[in-house]
Amino acid sequence: IKENLQAVDDQTPERYTNRMIATLSDSLADTSAIAVDVGQHMVWSYQSFKNRKGQQMLFSGGHGAMGYGLPAAIGAHYATGSQWPVSVGMEPSR
Repeated sequence: IKENLQAVDDQTPERYTNRMIATLSDSLADTSAIAVDVGQHMVWSYQSFKNRKGQQMLFSGGHGAMGYGLPAAIGAHYATGSQWPVSVGMEPSR
């Protein structure tokens, strides 16, 4: 049953953003720093990002600090030496 439900769940448009976050997760280096801005994509990142050893995920702690992602990614670059820090920020409309 779980496999059948997973196949249905993966094909719904509401899950496309989760698949995009999972693909991003698979594509990043083990030393990447990922800063997530405020919005629905923060929930999608919690749900779908597969954080590996050596990676760092930065969130504003749910405080609604809009605009957090980009400066946090820049700071992560200087603080950790991450060559490719990533800022996740989006709010897709349907």
